[in-house]
Amino acid sequence: MQPRLRGGEGFETGDLNAFAWTSPDDQPWVVTPDVHHQGAYSARSGTINVDQKSTLEISIKVDEGLIRFWRKVSTELGFNKLQFF
Repeated sequence: MQPRLRGGEGFETGDLNAFAWTSPDDQPWVVTPDVHHQGAYSARSGTINVDQKSTLEISIKVDEGLIRFWRKVSTELGFNKLQFF
């Protein structure tokens, strides 16, 4: 059964344990206080090299409404990208 995410996820627990997040790739995501939009924490991708990726995943049930997220992206032009689906 997929959890329902009500009220949002701000990573304010200081880790990825409040919800069923997974980070299965070469460099896992971490929660950090270094850069954040609201609250004290944000999630940050792992540092990747050539032919590596860093993914943060969660499956949730959404009945209706909006999914919003704040993002800051730093990529190598033409190679790295942010995908949301």
